[in-house]
Amino acid sequence: MGGERPIILGGNKVPLGPEARDVMPQVGSLYDAINYHFYPAFSDRCTYPPKVPRDTLAASWLDSHLAALRYIAGLRDRYARRKPIWLGETGSAACGGQVGYSDRFAASFLWLNQLGQLARAGVQVVVRQALEGGTYGLLEQGTLRPNPDYWASLLWRRLMGERQLSVPVRGAGSAVR
Repeated sequence: MGGERPIILGGNKVPLGPEARDVMPQVGSLYDAINYHFYPAFSDRCTYPPKVPRDTLAASWLDSHLAALRYIAGLRDRYARRKPIWLGETGSAACGGQVGYSDRFAASFLWLNQLGQLARAGVQVVVRQALEGGTYGLLEQGTLRPNPDYWASLLWRRLMGERQLSVPVRGAGSAVR
């Protein structure tokens, strides 16, 4: 397997462990599923870019997870065909979530869009970080009051079924969800 490689994030050298592209050829289809983690940005608690953008309804922000999914799917297809892909950890911003965004209704658009697109792509397991903790928790840290993404998740669970419907909209741009 590949060794640690420093990368530059926010002007700092950060050592990372082996990358998926180095590990996948070694483990191949040894495991039952391919698991990855994804956060579209870092909160202000971290010095690393990228940060949560001003326009959190922009298609580029809402779809930011698709590049990571394509990358992992490509590795899976090459080294572990037919294994399911799981998103084992996700939230609106790493490092505990972004205060004033991750704990607000505005972040629910990102969360619900991600759930819908991952379902369409065949991802059957999505694990949200976290139930309680930081500002990205489904429950407010300390009080356990539900944050908006809790209600969005509950609504998703109660309304969505096994069947996917694709409704084509003529002339609709990438902003239409």
